[in-house]
Amino acid sequence: MNFLRHHKLDVIGVLETKLVEATLPKFIRTWFDGWKYTCNFHTHPNGRILVLWNPTTVILEELDISPQVIHCSITGKVSSVSLLASFIYGYHTVGSRKPLWDNLISFGENCSLPWIAIGDFNNVLNANEKCNGKDVTSKKLKDFEECCVLTGLTDLRSMGCLDGMANFLPSGCLSDHSPCIVSLLDVIANINRPFQFFNMWASHTDFNDLVATNWNLYVRGTKQFMLSKAKEDLEWAQLQLHDGPTNVDLQNFVATMRKQSMSLSEAERCFYYQKAKCKKLNQSDRGTKFFHDLVKRNKKRNQIVTVCKEDGLPTTSMDEIAKEFKMFYECLLA
Repeated sequence: MNFLRHHKLDVIGVLETKLVEATLPKFIRTWFDGWKYTCNFHTHPNGRILVLWNPTTVILEELDISPQVIHCSITGKVSSVSLLASFIYGYHTVGSRKPLWDNLISFGENCSLPWIAIGDFNNVLNANEKCNGKDVTSKKLKDFEECCVLTGLTDLRSMGCLDGMANFLPSGCLSDHSPCIVSLLDVIANINRPFQFFNMWASHTDFNDLVATNWNLYVRGTKQFMLSKAKEDLEWAQLQLHDGPTNVDLQNFVATMRKQSMSLSEAERCFYYQKAKCKKLNQSDRGTKFFHDLVKRNKKRNQIVTVCKEDGLPTTSMDEIAKEFKMFYECLLA
């Protein structure tokens, strides 16, 4: 849920959910209250693909559902941009993936909008995209290559763990899969908010040394320039780590970070404890659902998704909403 809130996602495709159909509605109500979803439980007993979307920001229509792919159309309510999206989770053998390639080729023949196919194909286009395990043979690449040629599909420009439209993030401590964020529709710039200090930072072992080292660091320029420079340095360091997946030192570093997952979980608890501003809970209470519900409630209170304009028509455009508020108060205070 931290991942969802931080990146402000509107559509999510989840693979290998490990959920059962009977408990899925309760899971959605608990963690994605107000969201809509579709899945392929009726085509496969394990429900291999789950697609969720926020109906206040996008319109999603299901087009075709099969065991290895869910096709749908997506339209952004603010930008009015439409596209076709295919969420894919391919089978693990060459023969069982053939229906997937046939499905994509057939769907691609009727595409009249921009189309993105995203997910886990359980296959690669180039042998150098795979590390560890058995070598990739040309036979395993052939079907995927032919499918891409016939449909016109090609790799998105990417950044992160690979080389941006597709951003591959590091895998979590409980899974070796890397979440991928694809930005296609217009992104509304966040309104600047005051800096907040979280108490969990002070509990880090290197906190005092880090503050002392950077407090006297001289950087020429305005405060905004200093902040921009710090962000650039951070992005550079992340790319160095992501672009060397076969580096032994980096692998050891990842292993070490996995061992720190317990301390990071405690930091997460402290973060939501302070953000929820609830003083009655005991320090030992994990309070996951309680904290998340409070944060979601506070966020909804501070968010205006749509307003009615002076002519009575509704609008979801952030620019038009801001204009309507300005006109209202100008008339009120005139």
